[in-house]
Amino acid sequence: MISAGGTFSNHIAALAEVGMDLKIPVAAFIRGEASPNPSPTIKKAMEAGMEMIYLSREEYRILRNDGANAFINDKFKEYYFIPEGGSNKAGLEGCAYISRYIPAHFSHILLAVGTGTTLAGIASQLDKEQELIGVKVVEAKQEIFVSKALSQTNASAAQLKFCDEFTFGGYAKKSLELEQFVENWNEKQQVLIEPVYTGRLFYGLTQMLQQNYFPENANILLIHSGGRQYLDH
Repeated sequence: MISAGGTFSNHIAALAEVGMDLKIPVAAFIRGEASPNPSPTIKKAMEAGMEMIYLSREEYRILRNDGANAFINDKFKEYYFIPEGGSNKAGLEGCAYISRYIPAHFSHILLAVGTGTTLAGIASQLDKEQELIGVKVVEAKQEIFVSKALSQTNASAAQLKFCDEFTFGGYAKKSLELEQFVENWNEKQQVLIEPVYTGRLFYGLTQMLQQNYFPENANILLIHSGGRQYLDH
């Protein structure tokens, strides 16, 4: 299996673990250059046996637009390519199963949004009385992908909203305010968060609560989408 992502992609870390568990060779096209001090994601994925193929930003742009064929060499004669963030039909169908675990009494469901695949999958099956809010961890016009994905289903996106106020300047960008929030949260809570994905989500929720975003009788559910590699680092 071959996929693609950045150096902080939860998808890459998860796929590496799946490959190791199922004894399937896995590789990844990574946006950027190899580093002697790799990110926790790259380090964890390599420890799980994933092979890294580094692409320049220009090459990665070609990969996004045209697919992986231009970058496949002779040793990958048989492979299954999974696009960035698992953003294909199978990925959407898999993420749709998450909605089965969301009780109907929750009025507002929030999750961190990278590519938008998880959000789109959940939205395709969610109860139409519930509001789904995607807290972006990067501004990448995810609305376009999600809208296109949902147009291929019978789902309505009327209950779907995006929040782009908590990207902190870009994907995986450091922020003292965010890091302090994550540190304080993890000192007091048993459900741990990290600054790349879930930290932005939980921080966003606290700000929305302070701004009285939700109605008084709201039942709020946050979906924790991983990132353990940052906590183990």
